[in-house]
This record gives sequence, C-alpha cells and structure tokens, in this order.
Amino acid sequence: MPAPKKAPAKKAPAKKATPKTSTALKVKAAPADKPKTAQSNGDKPKFTRESFTADQKAAHKAAVIEALNNGQSLRSYCDNGQGRPKVPTVIAWLSDDPQFSEQYTRAREAGADVLFDDLDDVSDEAVRAVLPVQVQALRLKADNIKWKLARMAPKKYGDKLQVDAKVEEVPKNDSDIVAALAKFGIVAKLVDPGA
Repeated sequence: MPAPKKAPAKKAPAKKATPKTSTALKVKAAPADKPKTAQSNGDKPKFTRESFTADQKAAHKAAVIEALNNGQSLRSYCDNGQGRPKVPTVIAWLSDDPQFSEQYTRAREAGADVLFDDLDDVSDEAVRAVLPVQVQALRLKADNIKWKLARMAPKKYGDKLQVDAKVEEVPKNDSDIVAALAKFGIVAKLVDPGA
C-alpha cells in the first residue's frame, strides 16, 4: 500500500519588522539665539602666529631657502618634521622681511631649474620602463612637473609665446599700395578701369 502523503509543514507567521533603534548619539541643534563659534560650525579655528626666538627664526628662514633651492616645496618642508614653522607663518615672514622675500623669490626660481633637471631623470626612467603602465605613470609625472614649472617660472618655462610685431599704417589708396609693394621690390602699375 502506498505511503500516505505528509502534509506540508506550516510556517510560523512572519513577524512584522520593527524599526531598530540606533545606539548612536543624537546631536541636538544649537539654539538660534547662540552665535556660532569655530567649533560649533565645523570651521577650523583662525591661524595664530607661532612664536620663535630670533635664532630659531633665522635658522628656519635659512632652511626654507635651502629647501626651495633644492626643488622642495614650502609645504613639504613645513610638514616634514616637528618644530618647523607652519606655511602661514613663513608667508607672514615674507611680508615682514623684504630681504627674506627677495631670497625666497630667487630660491623659487632656482628650485624651478632643479625641477626642470628632474625631467631628464623621468625620461630616463621611462626609457628603462618595462610595462606600459609604468610609462604612463612617468608621463603623468613629467606632465605634472611641466605644469608646475609653467606656474613657478612662466617667463622661462611657460607655454605662452609672446610675439612682438611691428604694425605699419594700412595703405588707404591705390598709389599707397603701389608704394608699399615697391618697398618689397614688386613693380605694380595702376590700371584705369575705364580705359
């Protein structure tokens, strides 16, 4: 005799999903009558000038000039060690000390020349590169160096060409045109259209 069919098992009724409560902290909005401070609106606090002794300041200025002469950026110098001034401090020193500002400008120009020399190293690396992706990365590096050079020393390395041209007065009548052509050795005759 065939075995009796079993009735399908009944599934438990699905429970309604209840929203889970978050355990994260809830932030209340600040009352409208309180003015916003640097901490309440998420802005960075204003920069305050760092204090250095005269000897420390002179040493940092000399080190900044040396770093720029070697092609390093101001930001990389300032971010590369404890006890170094922040970028806004050095910028303030530039406005306070004209001699330092002059040295800074010359060091930037010398640093641009160092970066220009680095382009040769990048091209040598590209020649030795094995994979196409390495060549592309080196091309990107070279393009970045060229872009920086065009901004650091636009007169020397910029893309814009300055063209000087001498503009003379445009001839106003036929006899002036014949005279202008004669300057270039071209003989022209006036022809009377009615003849």
